[in-house]
Amino acid sequence: ALAFDYYCIPPIFAFALPDPHSVITFAGMLVVALTVCWLNQGLRLQRAVARESEARTYALCELSLDLSQVADRAELSARAERHLQRLFGPNTRLVLGPNVDAEAGFELLPVGAPVDALGYVRVHRQRLQRESSGEKRLLLVACADRVADALRRLALGEAARRAQVDAEQIGRAAGR
Repeated sequence: ALAFDYYCIPPIFAFALPDPHSVITFAGMLVVALTVCWLNQGLRLQRAVARESEARTYALCELSLDLSQVADRAELSARAERHLQRLFGPNTRLVLGPNVDAEAGFELLPVGAPVDALGYVRVHRQRLQRESSGEKRLLLVACADRVADALRRLALGEAARRAQVDAEQIGRAAGR
C-alpha cells in the first residue's frame, strides 16, 4: 500500500495523500493485505498439521503391514522394536511378558489391556515430554495396539495349528 502511494498516487515519488478517496484506498489495500497474510498463515498451519497426521498414519500403516508378515514372537518383537525405535528413539524397547521392572526415567505402556498385558513398551520419559506429548502418546498407544493385535493373531494361529494336530490325532485314533 505504501509502494502504491509512493509510485502511483500524485505527486509521484512522494508520500502524500491528496484527497480523502486515496486514504480510503490506502486503508482498503492495507486491510486486504493483512487479511491475505492472516489466511496464508492459517493455511500454513493446516498444512503442517496435515503433514504430521499423514506421517503418523503412514508410520502406523507401515508397522501394521510389517507385523502382518511375521511368523513367530521373536520376529514380531524384533520388527516392532525397530519401528518403535525409529519413532520414539533408540532407548525404546518392546518387552513381551506380563512382568517388567520399571526403570527410572522410563515410562511403561502396556501392550494390550492393562489388566492382562501381553507385554510393555518401555520409552524414555524425556522423549515423550520433549515433543508434543499428546500426539506422541497417542501414536505410542496406537503402536502398542498394533503390536497387541499381531500378538493375538500369532496366538490364534498357534491355537488353530494345535487344534488341527489334535483333530488329526483323534481322527487317526478313531480310524484304528
